[in-house]
Amino acid sequence: MEKNTVYIKIEQNNIVRNKKVFLEDIAGIYCSDVGIKKKLGKIVVLNVDDDKDNKYVFSTMKIIEMIHNTVKDIVVDNVGEPDFIISYETPKQKSVVINVVKVILVSLIVFFGGAFTIITFNQDVSVAKVFELIYKLFRAQSLQKYMLMEITYSIGLFVGIVVFFNHFSKKKTSVDPTPLQIELKTYEKDMNTTIIDNQSREGNTYDV
Repeated sequence: MEKNTVYIKIEQNNIVRNKKVFLEDIAGIYCSDVGIKKKLGKIVVLNVDDDKDNKYVFSTMKIIEMIHNTVKDIVVDNVGEPDFIISYETPKQKSVVINVVKVILVSLIVFFGGAFTIITFNQDVSVAKVFELIYKLFRAQSLQKYMLMEITYSIGLFVGIVVFFNHFSKKKTSVDPTPLQIELKTYEKDMNTTIIDNQSREGNTYDV
């Protein structure tokens, strides 16, 4: 009797929002026998106990073991990652008001940030001269001694760097990935590899 072959493909990082995680939630499954495919898709891979965001590292060998425990006499061919992460995120309610506020805030930041960049460029990249011009423009020379703009500039620079490297945009102007998306993807892969390596050393992976 010829054995059925099951192909599974699991990405390196899989985001889930349900506490009961089924195999079909994290893996692409292909089998010529539709009944076997449906049965394997309902395998419970993980039950999340915590009510907070968390990451769980798995070995694909553990998934293969679960598959063989569910269906006997099949061949499992893994065409995905040897180790992967299940990232549980608590369900969040979407607020239209918050999204509108975010759009307005980002638009203002882009507008004033662009204006500041152009003025600084015209002043031979002298931030001090730009601050002096702004103080004069708004007739606020009395505030110059308190270095109000310098302090807010430093805080804004820090916040801008944090936001720049930790936020993703779902909308793109073209099909090609932007340089920022490429760098962030590289960072994500390195982070996932580090998480897997650290958890493996500590023996916290779900393995056979």
